[in-house]
Amino acid sequence: MEDVAENRKQFIDNLAHEMKTPLTSILGFADLLQIKKDISEEGRIEYAGIIKEEAARMRTLSGKLMELITVGEANIEWKSEDMKALFEEIGTSLKVVAQKQRMQFVCEAESGQLVVDKELFKSLIYNLVDNAIKASNEGGKIQVSGYFIKEEFVITVEDNGIGIPKEELEKITQAFYMVDKARSRKKGGAGLGLALCAEIVEIHRGSMRFESEVNQGTRVIIRMRGGKENEE
Repeated sequence: MEDVAENRKQFIDNLAHEMKTPLTSILGFADLLQIKKDISEEGRIEYAGIIKEEAARMRTLSGKLMELITVGEANIEWKSEDMKALFEEIGTSLKVVAQKQRMQFVCEAESGQLVVDKELFKSLIYNLVDNAIKASNEGGKIQVSGYFIKEEFVITVEDNGIGIPKEELEKITQAFYMVDKARSRKKGGAGLGLALCAEIVEIHRGSMRFESEVNQGTRVIIRMRGGKENEE
């Protein structure tokens, strides 16, 4: 009970902190726009840009938080999906995002059927790739692969980014936990993506683990048995 109470307090504290930072920026720069009479056009555009970025970060944070809270209560729609086709669909959506960061991006899978909730599955890959992009420098490479091994479907998401220290690996799926807070916030991170991924993997009766070396990159390995169709 003490652990639950402490975790809840930490969650609330982190949420309050994450909300306070963009709100402070939004209110501060809005005040400057309202008070300063001699503000230049360049300054106005800069302040408006900061307000827009911080508002977008709050929208992302609230959206991720709602996903995290409701994912276990969602109306799960189990359906057999062809992984090759689904990965092609996901790759088409994410290619544009990767190209904006001038990154090499590959998303491919073997053909074969797996029972999943399609939208949750897509959210899982989107969040893992988003996390990889935030951890990578311009010109980096991200590869998403899917293949079948006996009764399991294995997904790997690899990047050659900043990596994760070994002592941090066990904590990264905790809500609001960020390895490099300054870098993550600068790139719009809120520390909720991997917590959401862990929930989605659990719903699909799968497992997720991380392999990482600092300044070398990170590899996420997910193994899925295929959702409810394979329940004993």
